[in-house]
This record gives sequence, C-alpha cells and structure tokens, in this order.
Amino acid sequence: MNILVYVEHNNGEIAGISQEAIAAAKRDLGGNVTAVAVGSAANAAAAGAMAAGADAAIVCADASLDSGMVDAVGPTVTSIVQSQNPD
Repeated sequence: MNILVYVEHNNGEIAGISQEAIAAAKRDLGGNVTAVAVGSAANAAAAGAMAAGADAAIVCADASLDSGMVDAVGPTVTSIVQSQNPD
C-alpha cells in the first residue's frame, strides 16, 4: 500500500499533526508512507517527516507555495497525487 501524507510545517519544522498522521499511517494502514512537503523550507520539512517515520518524501521547494493557501498549494499537491497514484 502506498500512502501520501501532506506535511504541514512552519519554516521546516513539521507540525505535530503531521507527525501524528505519519505515525498513524504506519501503525494503522501499513505500507509505504511518503511525505509531501512544499514551500521554500520543504527540504527541512521532508527531513523532519523522515525522522518521524516516513519512508520517502516528495519535495517541492518553491517559495510561491509558502502561504500554504489552497489556491497556491492545491494544484501542486493534486499533480503529485495524480503522479503517485496512492492507494
């Protein structure tokens, strides 16, 4: 099973809810968990997600996504989901 978890973060420090989502996906669903991190600090967020238990990370380090607003982030995340075809 392939699971994607969108990682919320503040300047690369991942939010507790994202850590919980990664842990719950591993524990309750099994399979491979891939973190999705966007924004200028996405590399740091991805590293934090890996430390929290993600098996892999997809990074889009683009400052235009820093707002986290759906209008900005939505198309990018949609494209990632479509390309990864998660379960």
